[in-house]
Amino acid sequence: MLRYIIGVSLIAAVIMFVRVVTDGKMLKKHQYAMWLIIPVYMLICPFLRISVPMPEVISQLFPENTANIVYAVSEDDEAQLSQIHEQHLHGTSGNAAEGEKVEMTSYKLAVLSEDTEPVSEASEAPADPYKLLNGIYITVCVSAAAVLAAYNAGFVFYCRRKREYVGEDPVSGLKIYGLANKGVPFLLFDKIYVDPEDPSPSRYVICHEACHHKHGDHIWVLVRYLILILNWYNPVIWMAFILSGRDSELACDEEVIRLSGGSSSEYAMTLIDQIGSASAKISPFTVSSGFKSGYKIMRNRIVNIKHPAKKSYKVLAMSLALLIVMSCFSVLEPMADSGVNPEDILITDVEAADVREAPFDYLTDVPELTKTAPYEMDVAFKRDGENINARLFIPKGEGPFATILMLGDTIWDDSMYAKAAKPFNEKGYAVIVMENRFTEDLHNRLVKSTSRLVGDIYFELVLDQFAILDEIRYLSCIDSSEFYMIGDGLGGTISAYTAAQRQSEVKKLILTHPSLSDAQYMTFSKDPELTVRIEEELEGCKVPTYILEHEWNSLYFEKGIADSMPDCELITCADIEWYCGHGHDNIAVVEEVLNSCLAE
Repeated sequence: MLRYIIGVSLIAAVIMFVRVVTDGKMLKKHQYAMWLIIPVYMLICPFLRISVPMPEVISQLFPENTANIVYAVSEDDEAQLSQIHEQHLHGTSGNAAEGEKVEMTSYKLAVLSEDTEPVSEASEAPADPYKLLNGIYITVCVSAAAVLAAYNAGFVFYCRRKREYVGEDPVSGLKIYGLANKGVPFLLFDKIYVDPEDPSPSRYVICHEACHHKHGDHIWVLVRYLILILNWYNPVIWMAFILSGRDSELACDEEVIRLSGGSSSEYAMTLIDQIGSASAKISPFTVSSGFKSGYKIMRNRIVNIKHPAKKSYKVLAMSLALLIVMSCFSVLEPMADSGVNPEDILITDVEAADVREAPFDYLTDVPELTKTAPYEMDVAFKRDGENINARLFIPKGEGPFATILMLGDTIWDDSMYAKAAKPFNEKGYAVIVMENRFTEDLHNRLVKSTSRLVGDIYFELVLDQFAILDEIRYLSCIDSSEFYMIGDGLGGTISAYTAAQRQSEVKKLILTHPSLSDAQYMTFSKDPELTVRIEEELEGCKVPTYILEHEWNSLYFEKGIADSMPDCELITCADIEWYCGHGHDNIAVVEEVLNSCLAE
């Protein structure tokens, strides 16, 4: 709707501009004909749209509707939530702290989904302003059309009842009637009405009304009113309605001089006589085309008669070209960048992955892609028939792109890690945000089990990352020779194991606040005596590694890991905890450090 309002206003404004600039340089009938572009535009606007790309940020100005639900939470529930929240904020930095976070999240979801009932719900916004405005618009349009139709029906009935037949115009063949009305002479449909007290109406008057009929003004006056009714809210269209009516009279004046064979002086005197007559112009809002006008308008008509416009086809061609260009511009429709489609990047004719030996034997398959945004996709990587869900963020431009595989902490916060991926997209990196599909099982072991046997789950996550490394060959947008890994919290521990095993495929490894102090070894539930120590695995890892930690941590384990690795740097940062969900607002320092690590 906004596109239409701007378009029709722009076209009307351009016509007004052309009228002023070409005054006296173009015939008035051509000037009058330019107004036809407005109804033509109104007819084609709903069907003709030329889509043009626009920045993605503009498409984000139109948010989706969301449901608003208010829940009633009891005092006991509120107290328990507050207690768990305090434990979450002030808990120690160990597995127990992770457990408190999980309990808080799980309990809160239970309160909102099972134990409470919505107090109020609105599936849409409480009040849709667009629907309200649309209702007002339709009401005004229908009311105005009904009033105008009733008014003119009464006027037509009045004319038919009061008129007296005078004769017929021998040139045009139109019937002439006398009518005792202050608005005569005028043309109403195909009938000319004149003053019955004038036994011999001026031939110029009859010719003028016949020219109105010749120009189709008995039809165009209806079109002008229809346009006005449909655009009653637009002051530009009101001005166009007035000016198009004036151009109608000017075009007829010009045509009268040409057809009647008379002099411009005689016709000008006829207009002057109408100014001096006692009768006023016809009543407004009738679908008739009258001869009379107000004093100022009549004066301008006389000036135009004495100084006729030039017949310049060059000016006409330039004016039409400008109107056509602006009309085409007005049908342009901003369109968000369509981005990348799955079929554009998914390839299947690639070589199979190398045969793997135990304990890293597993089966892979072609991943499934689902587009969720112009440059975002949900990806289901495959391992042993199970889905490894992830989100793929693709930068704009020509690929393949250097790619970052990101795995988050135990608490999966999709929006947080998606936000973290955006800055890397802007730097030209594709980002795969991997989901931890064993979160629930891991939480149960860390919180409810005293044995803390998590080695087999860690191993499953390592195999998930192995499968992703194998299956990126199906994605043409990814440059496997420029593959980086970022692990946050628990994801840092898992990514460290993966990089140690697949060193030739990982260019750099970045661990933000990794859980190294919590997972110095992996103990397996099937064989509690079997342990794998992370420092032993990392001692031989030659992948350039950066460990980002909060500056107030003791960093005992982290320093030990950094010292044991051939190429590792420990970096402290005040805001590093943002990456494990603590909600710091200022993440510029973290992004700067990460970018510098990738660039080295």
